[in-house]
This record gives sequence, structure tokens and C-alpha cells, in this order.
Amino acid sequence: MFCRLNDIFLLQIDSMLFTMELKKLLSYLLDRIQKICSILCGICLISISTVMLLAVLFRYVLVSPIVWSEEITGFLLVWMVLLAAPIGYRLKEHVAIDFLPKKLPAPVKPYLQLVHSLIILWVASVIVFYGIPHTIKSMNQIFPTLEWIRYGYMYGALPLGYFLLGLYCLEEIVLVLLTFKGKRG
Repeated sequence: MFCRLNDIFLLQIDSMLFTMELKKLLSYLLDRIQKICSILCGICLISISTVMLLAVLFRYVLVSPIVWSEEITGFLLVWMVLLAAPIGYRLKEHVAIDFLPKKLPAPVKPYLQLVHSLIILWVASVIVFYGIPHTIKSMNQIFPTLEWIRYGYMYGALPLGYFLLGLYCLEEIVLVLLTFKGKRG
């Protein structure tokens, strides 16, 4: 009898250690993805600023406009926004209506957070599901002034950005479920 209880106790400890290690690994991987996305967003922002500055200088000082400046800045802006949105979600810096969560009692808030994350995960999944074929179909279209860039490269930011958003939703769902597990036992 004592040996059986001891085995159950050790299994619970092993389960807790595995859960903590899984949580650390998940957090580490998603932190790295966030860092890469932040660096890419910074590169996009610097590139947009540089191209726009050059476009203004060429148009008004040299009186010879850069014809591709608008297209490349639009391309970079799309990538920057769709890489930054998952980061904003993870850091909880998106615009949100928090009237209801603030009025709810504390025990109900994790359930609302779970439902919220599940809805966003579903929307992100739908966008990735339909975004990939759209991206593939648009690989035949080229930008008018940038013939070496295809529209598919720009549209590829949509499924990638929402895939990353889905990863961060899964992280939040796992964290909420772990709090439920921690409260139970």
C-alpha cells in the first residue's frame, strides 16, 4: 500500500516537472520567434523610412522620382504589420474592450480568457487555411514597377502572421489550462 502511494506521488512529481519543462521550452521557442519578428519589423521600419526619404529627395531635389518607392514601402508595411500583430497580441498591447473582464469576478476571468483565445485561434486558423492557397495563386502576378517581386511574396505575410498569432494563442490557452490544473490539484 505504501509503495503504491509512493509511486503515485512520484508520478505526480514527474508530471509536474514535465509540465514545467514543457512550459519553459514553449516559452523559450516563442520568445525566440518574437525576437526574430521584432528584428524583422525594425528592418522593415528602417527600410520604409529610408525609401520614403530617398523618394522625397529624388522627387523634389533631383526632380527625378523613384517610381517603385510606393510599391516597395507598401510591401514592407504589410510585412511589418503582420509580423508585429502577433507580438502585440502576446504582449497584450492590442486595442481591447476590457469593460466586461474588469466587471467579472476573478474566478470567471480565466474562462473568458480561454474563450477569447479559442475564438482568435479559430479566426487565425481560417485565415491561414484560406491565405495559403491565395498566396500560391497570386505568385503569377507581378508588381507593375517591381517586376522581380510577385504579389505572392507580399500576400505570404498574411498566413505567416496569422500562423504566428495562432502559436501565441496556443501559448495563452496552455497557460490558462495550466492555471486550471494548478487550482485543481
